[in-house]
Amino acid sequence: MDVFFGFKLSIIHVLLQAICLPMSHIGASYYKRKLKLHNLTVYDHAVYGGSCYCWTEDQMRTGPNEIGTAVHHWLTRKAGEGAEEVALYSDSCGGQNRNKYLVAMLLHLLFNSSLKKITHKVSLALIIVISYLNEFNLML
Repeated sequence: MDVFFGFKLSIIHVLLQAICLPMSHIGASYYKRKLKLHNLTVYDHAVYGGSCYCWTEDQMRTGPNEIGTAVHHWLTRKAGEGAEEVALYSDSCGGQNRNKYLVAMLLHLLFNSSLKKITHKVSLALIIVISYLNEFNLML
């Protein structure tokens, strides 16, 4: 198992740019308002793979609860596989990644799962790190 930044299990979670629907490869589609598709990508460096959590704007928003739910789902799955230590890397968006709701969810996981240590690192230059990871770019 590879080690990324000193951790055996380290993930990056990023909310990517919204995709406007419907898309047409034939020609331009005109509607009063297009529907946005949101994509939160979680990439695990230990296994060189990840998951994309997708939803439309009529299903959920892009606030801290939605981001926290997807990250909670991912970490619960990894804790079920026996992970004890994890490092999270995210951008510095206060409304999504740097707030009390995400911290409360991480504390809940510490007390109610097999995880013993969670490190959350917020980076201003996360996009620079992602651009060097070919595996992450292949998922997109």
